[in-house]
Amino acid sequence: MLFDQKTNIDTGGGAQLSLPANYESKVTAPRNPTLNRGPKIEPKFTPSTFLKEMSLDTQQKLLNTREMYLPKIIALSDMSETSLQTISKVDIDEPLFQPYPSDITFQKYEPFNTYDVPLLLRNNDKVARIVKVSQVDTPYFTIVAPPNAYQKVAPGVALVFHIQFKPEEQRDYAHEILVATEREKFLLPVRAIGARAILDFPDSITFSTTAVKSTNMSKVLFVRNIGNREARFVLQINKPFHVSPENGLLPVGESMQVTIDFNPIVNGEMKDELVIIYDTGEKVYVNVYGVAQDINVRLEKRSIHFENTYLEMINQRTVTLSNRSDQLVHFQWKHYPSEREEEQQKLRQLHALSEEEVSALQKLNVNTSESPSAGPFDFGVLIQRTFINHRRQLTNESYLFTHSNFRIDPLEGDLWPGGSLDIQVLFKPNEARKYEQTAWLDVVGREQRLPLTLTGEGEGAKLEASFQTLDIGCVYVGSTHLYEVVLANKGFIEARYQILNGNSIFGSCFQFDPSSGTISIENYQAIQITFHSEQLGQFNEIFNVEIEGNPRALPITISGQVIGPTFYFDQAQLKFGLVSYGFQTTLGCHLYNTSLVPMPFKLHIDQERNKKHNHLVSFDDDEDEEEDTINSNEFQIRPSRGIIPPQSDTKIYVDFIPKSIQKYDTFLQVDIDGVGKNIFSLPITA
Repeated sequence: MLFDQKTNIDTGGGAQLSLPANYESKVTAPRNPTLNRGPKIEPKFTPSTFLKEMSLDTQQKLLNTREMYLPKIIALSDMSETSLQTISKVDIDEPLFQPYPSDITFQKYEPFNTYDVPLLLRNNDKVARIVKVSQVDTPYFTIVAPPNAYQKVAPGVALVFHIQFKPEEQRDYAHEILVATEREKFLLPVRAIGARAILDFPDSITFSTTAVKSTNMSKVLFVRNIGNREARFVLQINKPFHVSPENGLLPVGESMQVTIDFNPIVNGEMKDELVIIYDTGEKVYVNVYGVAQDINVRLEKRSIHFENTYLEMINQRTVTLSNRSDQLVHFQWKHYPSEREEEQQKLRQLHALSEEEVSALQKLNVNTSESPSAGPFDFGVLIQRTFINHRRQLTNESYLFTHSNFRIDPLEGDLWPGGSLDIQVLFKPNEARKYEQTAWLDVVGREQRLPLTLTGEGEGAKLEASFQTLDIGCVYVGSTHLYEVVLANKGFIEARYQILNGNSIFGSCFQFDPSSGTISIENYQAIQITFHSEQLGQFNEIFNVEIEGNPRALPITISGQVIGPTFYFDQAQLKFGLVSYGFQTTLGCHLYNTSLVPMPFKLHIDQERNKKHNHLVSFDDDEDEEEDTINSNEFQIRPSRGIIPPQSDTKIYVDFIPKSIQKYDTFLQVDIDGVGKNIFSLPITA
């Protein structure tokens, strides 16, 4: 059986101890402690409460213990083996005996002295129960049982044991006591707190109201170790506060300097806790308070507009930064509107850098496998060192404002209280277009970065043409015509131009000389335009004069019409009249070229449209045929082809030998080379 009334209390050391009749403990338990059924919450010490706690002796510590907790049950027993009363009103997750104190603590003790703490075990059940207290063998802790320890404990009655502690040195001790009831077993922790380091920090640290983003707000504390042990500690605090040093070692009675900085980046009240973590495990908390606010630091204006600025020339504007506060402020012109966006950009770049490194190493491995003598180790180390340097540079990147066309000077600096600073903004366009960029001023005393919107327009070289439209009228096909256009540089920079020929039928007939070049300031360039076309028709061609750096080209429109040569016959028709069958008759006429270009011509008789109308007798054709075409051998043209010089004429002869008896009504057709066929028809009758 677990319990036997004849069995003495097991002290763990083999000794059977009981209190003498006249024994009086110097430590008494407080009356009516409160039972807390929730988890035990460790106390949160401030420096003053920690000092007070460490100043208590064992008796004072027990007197200040006003709460007791449910112990952790480690095992359950079969009640039928130890008792006839197997039904209990106490919940199964609570012990039959409630211990007080829930943990036994000795502190502020001297070596080789004996210290005593009473342990009360109260029967919470409605029937009498037995309890047993035991421990493992230890030379430092002894369990002293009461005289009635071997008897059943009445309901609601507490059995008082005494835990004696005899230390050999001033250090920490840890022990456990096993309490066994008729239903469960649970452990009670016993600890002895030895020498402790105590740093005399204040309970709270309050910073005066400061400018947001200020970096010069700090408090210096001189801290002394007033404990009885060397202090090994770590100091922790969250942003916007910072503590230095973050760890240290301080002998007993010595002092050191601790600096706490307050670097707020947002407005408002801020509070945190400075955590002092001793090497013995205790944590002490110091409340830290601070308030940040915006101060009167402002830009004179929020936007700057640059008037039209010629390419590669510099335009300058000024904006004033004023500090109307009583604090020195530091400013920087940034590329991004917030620190968060800077961090996101930095993470993206670091990720891209890592991918580049992996790709470079993989490529090296492929090349090494193909050529084993390449020495992979040296090249791999070189690649890794290169990317380490890139990462270091990227980590230290401050993202100051940079732009290829806008420049701010100075980019960063300090501004004294009550002062102002003129900041120069330069604009240098390299393209003829509109520019817009925002620079962000990160300045101490303003939570949000101040935007400065920069706008400007680049203006390219200005060229003007002596005309933008040219109507050349009617020109003869095959003729060459010369024109001239003058380009004038009306700007303040030299103009580089290029004229692009068109790809259309008539666009390719134009030539420009020179088609490209450079025109200096206030100078001119005459350009010869040559037009030669072998095609007829109207045209309206637009030629763009491309100007370097200027997206707007200078258009030149040329329109006109290409016509064929003009000519006429000196006779309205050729009338042969009544001619004899089979005999030759000849008529002549003049063909005049009235144009300014040579006229290549070809003459022939129309065989399709004209047919004989009055059929009398035909010796060559069938009698039943009603219509016969005219025999081309009946007419001979001299010359039938040739070239007539400009504004000249030529004599044309037509020989007619009729081979049938009929009335002839046909045409002399004129073809012009390069113009068309059947351009003109001269009637012939016989």
